[in-house]
Amino acid sequence: MSDVDVAVIGAGIAGLTAATRLKTGGAALQVFEASTRAGGPVSTARTKDYLYERGPSTVRATPELLDIARKLGIEVQYAESLRPYVVRRGQLLPIPPRLRDLLSGRLMPRRALLEVLAEPFRRGPSRPSTVKEFVAARFGKTAANELADLMTLGIYGTTADRIGFEAAFPALAELLQEHGSLTRGLWAKRREGGAVRAGILSTPKGLQALTDRLAEELGSDLHFDHRLRTIVPDQDGYQLGFENGTSFSARNLIFTGRPASLAEAINRPSLSRLVLHASPTPQCIAVFAVRDPAATERWQSFGFLAPSNERLPIMGCLFPSQIFSGRAPVGTLLMTCFLAERLHNADSAQVDKEVVPILQGLLQTREPFETLEIIRYPEGIPTYDRRHTDRVRLLRNALSDLPGFHLAGAAYDGVSFGAAAASGAAAAEMALQRL
Repeated sequence: MSDVDVAVIGAGIAGLTAATRLKTGGAALQVFEASTRAGGPVSTARTKDYLYERGPSTVRATPELLDIARKLGIEVQYAESLRPYVVRRGQLLPIPPRLRDLLSGRLMPRRALLEVLAEPFRRGPSRPSTVKEFVAARFGKTAANELADLMTLGIYGTTADRIGFEAAFPALAELLQEHGSLTRGLWAKRREGGAVRAGILSTPKGLQALTDRLAEELGSDLHFDHRLRTIVPDQDGYQLGFENGTSFSARNLIFTGRPASLAEAINRPSLSRLVLHASPTPQCIAVFAVRDPAATERWQSFGFLAPSNERLPIMGCLFPSQIFSGRAPVGTLLMTCFLAERLHNADSAQVDKEVVPILQGLLQTREPFETLEIIRYPEGIPTYDRRHTDRVRLLRNALSDLPGFHLAGAAYDGVSFGAAAASGAAAAEMALQRL
């Protein structure tokens, strides 16, 4: 291998997006992926008559993703416009709530509603806070205990007391800073036309069709089974060593892996100290199907979330067959359920015993469930705690004396699929400017 302009470490969506932009910009590049396939956690399964995602399932249509799909000629499939539900005392209630659910106290105690209405008159937290602390400060402790988890379960796969508000929701934090009230800020955004939500997208063959196509475009510039071992800066750029014994040199480097992998590869004690607390949140997903036309018709929904105070063995559930057409036979409800931490190491029999009766009760069906797969991700989702923003800033500062070194990806700039793609595109732009 010869020297190139840019080496990209990692072929998840951040690395693939960065490499695609670099190639379009005329840069000579090589991409190195530790595993045997591209896409990172993106993996689409076809089992019997079912099509489902083993990793990310709901991806917002960002400009970067739409631009990639257009340039590669990939057909985009948009999700149905459906409302989510939340579990409250063994029942599923729609979000946004119906007026009768609010006034009756079914969604949350009436006193919590009064506390929520007082939000414009409250003072915000004066220090970095968790999402739960933020909700308690702005909307009251009762609302925090009842509903704060709804802000984090579907994105970070964990409860609101583990996620930092400023790091996880920077746009909301900016609105609060500007308007002094989240309610006033959201109303102002709506008047400006900024409250329009982007659609959810996939492809008719699932999300993996997108990452596979990106990898295909890279051709021989993409190398699998290359786990990074060392990064050694020199006067010409960077010397990269891999566990399989190969080495490579590049003038610029885009690193999309986890902070711990970076600290292991580059000999800087300061980096090791910075990444000590950057632990991810493991995930475990169970995929079920139930043949019940009545339940399929009744639950025309995106899925549901289960706050921690419900004490259920699941944190939430998506309905892929309702969200996208062609994912399951007609009259069958396909479900992707996120299991509570205590079931992450349970076998299929234990998962069925604890989870299926809960789902049957919530969905009001007595039909038997089929367990299609249980998927475990020990590395899971990066945890954006209350110190995440400061930690990433310090990490980038610690690398600022290394010219042409860029960090990108979900571990740094947003855990969503679209945010990771945008992060990779931004890193590529900086590398191209330097070239």
